[in-house]
Amino acid sequence: MPLHSGMVDGLGSQIVQRRQLYAGPMSKLRLLMICRMAKPEEVLIVEDENGNIVRETMKDNDVLVQYKIMRETLIYLSHLDHEDTEHQ
Repeated sequence: MPLHSGMVDGLGSQIVQRRQLYAGPMSKLRLLMICRMAKPEEVLIVEDENGNIVRETMKDNDVLVQYKIMRETLIYLSHLDHEDTEHQ
């Protein structure tokens, strides 16, 4: 069955309408995610007993898992509308 131009235009119109419908809530969600972003893994630079400078990581698995999920979600949100993300 051949694809008619009306079908393509109708689909394009639906996509534009859907983007407009969700633009406001998605923008608010991006801002919320940025403002409440969990902290990444903390790294402390300390001097050991031999006088060497070493890196110590503070592991908090719950916060680290939350950070990774939030980071991934924010990446997806920024792909949907990178201009809005830059303005946040």
